[in-house]
Amino acid sequence: MEEYDRADARFYDYYSTGVPGDVRFYVEEAKRAGSPVLELGCGTGRILIPTAQAGIDIVGLDRAPAMLAIAREKLSELGAETRRRIELVESDMRTFWLGRRFKLVTIPQRAPTGHLRPYSPEPRRGRGPRNAGTCSPLPELGEGQG
Repeated sequence: MEEYDRADARFYDYYSTGVPGDVRFYVEEAKRAGSPVLELGCGTGRILIPTAQAGIDIVGLDRAPAMLAIAREKLSELGAETRRRIELVESDMRTFWLGRRFKLVTIPQRAPTGHLRPYSPEPRRGRGPRNAGTCSPLPELGEGQG
């Protein structure tokens, strides 16, 4: 993991401020859907934290340890009730499995365009998975889950 896993992760919140109204939009959608919510590419918690503060249980998934470390620092400053609503998971959104269902899954702002790469489990000689083909599919949702 190169991107956002260096010292520049500390500055992410200063240069990646989203678009006007995006936090409100995601919080309102989460409130409409109810708990639990999964946020892929949660980064430093810019949307995750206000969602939890609105009373929603939320799991934030990100592959950058430095971004999650900043999110954890922010969580330490929150009240116990809000902290109980948040779970952070370090994983790649292309290949994760959490073994549970969510009422809403979000991928805010630039996460898909900045981090999703085509994925194939076929290894390349000595270089791990091949970046060719299509992204790995999400598990099918059960009836009434979509």
